[in-house]
Amino acid sequence: MMVKTSFLNMFVKSPFKRIESHMDVVQLCLAELPDFFEACLNEDWVLAEELYQKISTLESQADQQKRKVRLKIHHSLYLPVSRSELLSLLDIQDQIANIAEDIAVLMFSRKISLPGELGKNVKALLMQSLSTAQKAKQVSNELSDLVDTGFKGLTLRSTRNLINDLYALEDQSDQLQYIARSSLYAQENQFKVLDVIFWYKCIDKIGELSDMSRRIGTQLLLLSSR
Repeated sequence: MMVKTSFLNMFVKSPFKRIESHMDVVQLCLAELPDFFEACLNEDWVLAEELYQKISTLESQADQQKRKVRLKIHHSLYLPVSRSELLSLLDIQDQIANIAEDIAVLMFSRKISLPGELGKNVKALLMQSLSTAQKAKQVSNELSDLVDTGFKGLTLRSTRNLINDLYALEDQSDQLQYIARSSLYAQENQFKVLDVIFWYKCIDKIGELSDMSRRIGTQLLLLSSR
């Protein structure tokens, strides 16, 4: 039995570590957003473009890494979890990087600078969404330990606690998104219609970061329940 377990470990460990590495690149992409957002608020479009290019490059790196991990998962002979659900987890992680780039494209291409109180409210939403994504990274990083322990015991309970924390952070993001949208609604008549439309899109995209982060927790629960 010991020999069999050791034999299986040769096939199952590598994909999970690669998924963690992919999430590391996703987080590097997200880490550029606060400075990018601040540059847009200050209408420093030279710095904003530089940071946008960094975000775009990191998003491309995440895409490349995702393709390599997908190939590794497809070619693995043995996996202790559903192959399709593991691929779904990888895709959800990658979507977070995609959303980060979408936010940067939207704000830079339209030269979005959110005025006054609205800017403060959207920045608060952004920072909360990034905190939620950081918690999602902690959740995703539990996968290797869950595999090693057979999805049971203290590791599983610890992971579920992390997921509950993740859900709580996402709920807070929803509240801040409501505040940001309400702030915009209260003063939208003061601005150009197209600007208002793009500001709403910006708020929604930032909110999507938290929504997608929450899905990582849900996906890990699905993986651990099989």
